[in-house]
Amino acid sequence: MVNSIFLSMKDLLKKARSPEFIVLFLMIICYTVILSWVSCIRFWSFYALNDLAVFEQILWMTLRGHFFYSSLLTMSQFGLHNSPVLFILLPFYALFQNTEVLLVIQSFIYGAGAIPVYLIAKDKLGGRMGLFFSGLYLLYPPLHGANLADFHEIAFAPLILGMCLYFLMQGKFRNYIIFSILALTIKEDISLIIITMTIWGLWYHKNTIKKDRIILFATIIISALWLIVSLFVIIPAFNTSSHYLFLNQYSNPIKSIVNYGPQKLTYLIELLFPLGFTSIFSPGILIAGITGFLAIFISPSEFYSDIYHHYSAYLIPFIFFSSVVSLNYIFSKITSDKIKFKNIIISVILCCSISSFILYGPLLHPPYPPVYVTDDDKTLDLIISLIPENAIVSTQANLLSHLSKRYIVTNIFLKDADVILLYEKSVPEYYQLLKSIKVNETVNQEISTGFMRIYNENGISLFVRKSDTLISGLKSFSKS
Repeated sequence: MVNSIFLSMKDLLKKARSPEFIVLFLMIICYTVILSWVSCIRFWSFYALNDLAVFEQILWMTLRGHFFYSSLLTMSQFGLHNSPVLFILLPFYALFQNTEVLLVIQSFIYGAGAIPVYLIAKDKLGGRMGLFFSGLYLLYPPLHGANLADFHEIAFAPLILGMCLYFLMQGKFRNYIIFSILALTIKEDISLIIITMTIWGLWYHKNTIKKDRIILFATIIISALWLIVSLFVIIPAFNTSSHYLFLNQYSNPIKSIVNYGPQKLTYLIELLFPLGFTSIFSPGILIAGITGFLAIFISPSEFYSDIYHHYSAYLIPFIFFSSVVSLNYIFSKITSDKIKFKNIIISVILCCSISSFILYGPLLHPPYPPVYVTDDDKTLDLIISLIPENAIVSTQANLLSHLSKRYIVTNIFLKDADVILLYEKSVPEYYQLLKSIKVNETVNQEISTGFMRIYNENGISLFVRKSDTLISGLKSFSKS
C-alpha cells in the first residue's frame, strides 16, 4: 500500500512539472492572494465572528497546555466535533501566532481543492478542460462564501474529499482508503459521506476483483467505527454534557423543509447554476455524496442552506465531478459538428459561471456592509492592544477574534470580567452583549456598581472593573 501511494505521489510530481500544472498552481496562488486579502480586510474591519475566535483560541490555548480549550465553548473543541485535522495547523500557528495566518492557510486549502477537479477533468475531457474546470471552481460563489465565513476545519473538505472521489473513480483503492482516513479526521459527520461514497464506489466498480472490494468494505467498516467512537466516546469525553450535542439536530426534517423550503430551493439553484445545471445529468455522483446534501437540506437551521456559510464545502467536489462526467457523456454522444457543439456548451457554462459570480457572488455581494479599515477600527485596535493578556474580557461577537489570544474572553456579561468592550456601530446582529446589557436591569446594576466607563466615543464603550489593577495601560483613554 505504501509503495502504491509513493508511486502515485511520484506520478503527481511528474504532472506538477507540466505547463498545465504550473498554470493551475499560479491560478491557485492568485485565488489564495485575493481571498486571503478579502478575509483579512473583513477581520481588520471587525466583521469576523465567533468561529474565527474559537479556532484561534483553541490553537493558542493548546500551545499553552490546554488541549484545544476555548472559553467561548467552555470546553475543548473536541467536545463539539472530533477533528484531529486541527493538529496539522498547530506548527503553522506556532510559528506566527496571529489570526491572519489562519485566514491565509484556509484560503490556500480551499484553492487547492482545484487540484482534484483539474485531475478528473483532465482525465475525462483533456488538459485544457482540466484548467477550464479548475477556473470554474476558483470562480465558484459557494466556495467564496465558505472561504469568507470566518475559519473552519471543513476547509479541508473540497481538497481531501475531491482526492477521495478522484482515486475512487480511477480505481486506485489503496489511495482511496488513505485519503478516506484523512477525510475522517476533518469532522465526525464526514464518516457518513465516506460510507455513501464507498457504497456508490462498490456499484461503480461492480466488476472489480475481490481484493479491491475488500478494501472498499474495509473503508465502510472503518468509517462506521470512527463515527460510533466519535459520537459516543471521544466527543462525550470532552464536553460538559457527556453526550454528542448535535445528536437530535435532525429530529424533525419535514418541519425544517416546510419552514425553509423556498430558501433551500434557492440555495440548490445557486449551487447548480454556475455549472449550467450540468451536474444533474450525472445523478450517481451526486448520490455518492447524498449524506452531505441531506445534512444541509433537512437541517433545522437557515444558516446551513445559504452560500454565505461554510457548509457548502461538503458538496462542492460532488457537484464539480458530476458536471465533468456529464460533459464527458454528452460529448461522447455527439456525432456531427462536435467542435461547434462543444464550444456552445462550454460557452454556456462559462456564461453561467460569470453570471453567478456577478449576480450573487459573495465577493461582490457580501452579507455585510462594504469592508474597509476606518479610524474607529484603528482606535479599537489600539484599545485592544493595551488590554493585558491575562485580563478577562466580555465583548461582542465581532470583536472576539481580536481578543482571542487570552485565557478568558466571552460574548456574555461576566461580573468578574476585568474589561467590557462594546462597539455600537457594528452590524445589528453583533449586538448580543450590548442588547443584554441594555435590557437586563440586573446587569445594568452590576456594571454601574462594579465598573467604570473610561472611554465613550464614536460608539466605542470601554468599561473596566473599579477594583482592577490590570488596566493601568488603559488610563490614557480615560475621559473625565
